[in-house]
Amino acid sequence: MANELKVLMVGGRRCGKTSALASLFDQIINGPVNNTLTVSDQTKHVVKQRLTTGKEEEQDSLNDKRLELTDKIQKGGTGTFMLDQNPTYNYWDYRLRVQMPGSSEHFMDIVFRDSGGEFFDNKSKHYAETAEFVKQCDVFLVVIDTPYLMQESTVDAEAANQVGSIRDVLTNISGEKAKQVIFVPIKCEKWVKEGKIKDVVEKVKSVYATTLKHLGAYDKMEITIMPVETAGDIIFDEMLPSCILYDTVTRTEKKCSPISDSLVRLANGKMHKVRPHEIINEDINATYVGTNIERPAPWYFLNNTGKKAVYSPHNCEQIPLHIIRFMFNKVKKESTNRVDFRYLGPLGYVLEKIIRELMKRMGFNTMSFEDIQKSLDTLSAAGLIKDNVEGITTIKKCF
Repeated sequence: MANELKVLMVGGRRCGKTSALASLFDQIINGPVNNTLTVSDQTKHVVKQRLTTGKEEEQDSLNDKRLELTDKIQKGGTGTFMLDQNPTYNYWDYRLRVQMPGSSEHFMDIVFRDSGGEFFDNKSKHYAETAEFVKQCDVFLVVIDTPYLMQESTVDAEAANQVGSIRDVLTNISGEKAKQVIFVPIKCEKWVKEGKIKDVVEKVKSVYATTLKHLGAYDKMEITIMPVETAGDIIFDEMLPSCILYDTVTRTEKKCSPISDSLVRLANGKMHKVRPHEIINEDINATYVGTNIERPAPWYFLNNTGKKAVYSPHNCEQIPLHIIRFMFNKVKKESTNRVDFRYLGPLGYVLEKIIRELMKRMGFNTMSFEDIQKSLDTLSAAGLIKDNVEGITTIKKCF
């Protein structure tokens, strides 16, 4: 569909981009923003073949992702568990339609392209198309796996989040027109609950220093760091080696982390005593992209302290709100430079037509200038668009 706002999501392998989108979707549906803006999932889910093996992959739905997270929490438990670390091999487009409540005619479409982490390696088969897509976008989300970011090892922080590869891809951003880049550290629950979200922000500034310097050199660039809690009560615990428990009798494999030579923790958190016909092998898929360096497995637990854990993502809805505000201001700046149509007579009529055409081209479709201005004013007055609070940090403003 033409006239859509394209947003490229970049990040390391299995960093949680789709989960963040699902939580974004949930927060707009169920949060206070719903009184001013509503969202519907217009995604056409597809099946694609892997370029490497020809095997089929099916696109996850955002609702299924939400249910996966809520189900994990509702099942409860007091132990730790491992989240899925298997790589993805395709990109997926998710189309979210934003509307004002009660209006089915006035809407804007935001298409989020969720690209696999492997796409950003310059040896990847997908690198050229990803670099080309960069040129078509006005907005970029750099999704950061916070548990890896906050490890003492620079290798873990940079390799897991593919900092160098993503920096190289973002060099394809053109500086001629205004662009927005949002760095989104996700899975921040541990650091929020410990009162250390500022440490996350400072670590982003440090690890992505070269990328931030490159992007900041453009005059027309808006840069924000926006930490989010993806699920609320799923808390990062520790990193352990990623291994495979191989059963020589049944010839089956189970992901695990070794606790000792004879004891492993299985992915579901259960302790398992290694039997004579079982072997602990290295997980050959648990390496960083383009290297043979071992990638440890992150383990999580449910926050049941003093209450039952619940699915309660936080600040994910800030992502689309900041995007809409940026694009709206971009349209105003590039078309009228804040000219008041009422005092321009026939010229004002012409400029109004121009701004509406620009709004349509930039994805606002049938949502009027007045609709969006009213919505943004309402959200700002209610404090629902957040700036420089709760770790949300403005690095550079464009408008």
